[in-house]
Amino acid sequence: MRSREVRREVSFARTDASSVLGAGKETGLAAGDCETIERQLGRPPRGRVEVERRCARGAPIVIRTAPQLEDGAPFPTLFWLTCPLMVKEVSRQEDAGAIAEIGKRLLREPACLERLAEAAREYALERDGGKPRLGGVAGSGRAEGIKCLHAHLAHYLARGTNPVGRMVHEKLHERGDATCGTGAGEMRRDGEICESCRF
Repeated sequence: MRSREVRREVSFARTDASSVLGAGKETGLAAGDCETIERQLGRPPRGRVEVERRCARGAPIVIRTAPQLEDGAPFPTLFWLTCPLMVKEVSRQEDAGAIAEIGKRLLREPACLERLAEAAREYALERDGGKPRLGGVAGSGRAEGIKCLHAHLAHYLARGTNPVGRMVHEKLHERGDATCGTGAGEMRRDGEICESCRF
């Protein structure tokens, strides 16, 4: 059973475009989230964060970061994938050439490229409060410019609109025995729960 949620003040700059953090999604930080996120990342997160999505076991899998660090420096990554197992599997996809493969697919499928461009615009508007200045997902300046599959998957899990994130998510499902969960917290086929969910 989850411990009682403890609200902590998060000082995101709020505007019309960024005031809603996903209807029905987990937001804020529950007791133990800071420690869990630090353990997942292997370091404290940069700037202020909120949990955007949790697995079925209650562990954070996507956090939302402030668009600026506390020193005022811009931070282009709005949604950050924290589940260590998902991070590892997405890194395997990248190492296997998935960025180039998806880039070629986008060029063959103009409708998918158009959906990615729209998702990147929405991402930038949400992050930058209606004044896009840092590029799209992971700071990419072009819709077809894919820099980081982790960022695209985090955006997809947070908002459901990123077609590249959806493709990455589908590949995670194909390797269902390699992940304990793909955003919905499914157990691995051998019935075990990954160590990142043991908290």
